[in-house]
Amino acid sequence: MSILDKIKIVRIGGVDFEVRSNPELSIAAGACGRICVNVSRVEIEPSMSPQHQAQTILHEIVHGIIRTSRLGDVLQNSDDEERFIDGLAFGMLQVIRDNPDLIREIQALWEK
Repeated sequence: MSILDKIKIVRIGGVDFEVRSNPELSIAAGACGRICVNVSRVEIEPSMSPQHQAQTILHEIVHGIIRTSRLGDVLQNSDDEERFIDGLAFGMLQVIRDNPDLIREIQALWEK
């Protein structure tokens, strides 16, 4: 089962973003995912492995954080932004994957 079958909404900066597959995106063209901030949507290329889908969702979430918090002008150009976002998304994925107890404890802080 794909992560895209399980994750339908992600919240970025208090806004719910729809997560959906988009088979028109092209891995060969380097477009594994995209975020449309104005319509609150994240689109992911569905033929990737679940691990690559997870990394791509995190990558697009970081784009969303940068755009919604107006941090985009901090980075010099789009190449810098992509390298920064990719590094951060891979790092986040590793921390989430390798530290499930930490993630559960953080989530428990908001449980009622």
